[in-house]
Parts: sequence; C-alpha cells; structure tokens
Amino acid sequence: MTKFLIFLFCGMLCTASCTEKLKSASGTTGTLSCALCADGTLTISGKGEMPDYILRYHPDVEPSPSFPPWFEYQDDIRGVIIGDDVSNVGSYAFSGCVNMISVSISKSVTTIGYRAFQNCSSLTNINIPNFVTNIGVLAFGSCTSLTSVIIGSSVTTIGDEAFRGCSLTEIVNYHEKPQVIIVETFKELSSNPFISVDVDNCVLLVPANSVEAYCSANV
Repeated sequence: MTKFLIFLFCGMLCTASCTEKLKSASGTTGTLSCALCADGTLTISGKGEMPDYILRYHPDVEPSPSFPPWFEYQDDIRGVIIGDDVSNVGSYAFSGCVNMISVSISKSVTTIGYRAFQNCSSLTNINIPNFVTNIGVLAFGSCTSLTSVIIGSSVTTIGDEAFRGCSLTEIVNYHEKPQVIIVETFKELSSNPFISVDVDNCVLLVPANSVEAYCSANV
C-alpha cells in the first residue's frame, strides 16, 4: 500500500509553499510521484503507469492499490497536472474531486481510465490531447459543469456513458471516423457515451470530410 512521505517542497510547478496539512500529501503511487500544494494543484510526475484505483467493487479491476494516495485531500484539489512521461490516468484516479476546476493532460498519456474523472462537478472544460487513444467507461460521468470537450485525433474508442449527465454545449472531435463505443457487461449501461446530455443544445464539430460518417453513426 502506498505510504505518503513528507517533503520539504512541492516541486517547481507549485508557486506557493505547502501548508502543514498538505505537506503530508506528497509521496508515490506506483512508479510515479505526487504532490499537492497549498494552491490546490496536484502534480503527478515521473515515468510510467498510474495504477488503477478502487473506490467501489468492480469485477474487472484488481482490488489493489485501493484508494488513490490523495483521496484524503480530494476536496482540497483545485487543479491536476499530469506530467510528461505519465502514460495513463488510472481508474477512479480523480473521481469525486468536486472542487477541481482544471486538468492538464500531457501528450504522453494514451488512456483515460474507468470513472477517472467521474463526479468532478466543478470541471468546465477538458482538452484530451492527440496521443490519447481510449477514453474509459464513465470517465467524465456526472461532471455536471462540463460544457466543452476537445477530443484529439488519435482517440479511437470512447467508453459507454463516458460523458453521462454532462452539460455539454460544444464537442470538438478531431478523429476522422466516429469512435468505437466500448460497452461493458453491465445492464445499467446504455451503449451511448453522451446519455443524459442535451444534444439539442450541443454543437458537434468534426473534420469537414467526416461529416457524412458522423451523421450516419449510431450515436
């Protein structure tokens, strides 16, 4: 189980020194380092994979390493920076960070995991960079303030209900073909990444030569 270490500083990306409370929110997760500073910025750095975490039972994910190491401080998180050389965003990594308003995902990330940002109800926009290939099931589910999303050109699969219940008014999708929808074997899932989104008030922008393909897609 991950143990937090107390550091004397939170890293160059943090402009404010850590408070006494947040000093203990620095440590390791898998092969990566994490540091939460007094301004509410959580920085994930290092090289390699972020583990998949467990906040509730899920039959397809091993129950280790359990909760993310910053779980105790999730209400303090205002922004997340996922650094260069981090290859993925783990399942449940930032689920329930209700005060998080910004996310910066580096170009090294290829996968956004299951429920990774679910219930981040203060997040208003997200830019998924071009090197991401997969957006997981319910990855941004119930991000009720999320109005704008940019989906990079390399995203080939989007998980079921990935944007469930979001307040999307604009989706910019750079992939030339409609993405494959990944469906898990749960009866409550809908085979629609955008269920409960008001599609009548949401604009979808796609490459000009892809309009016909998107118009004829199932979702």
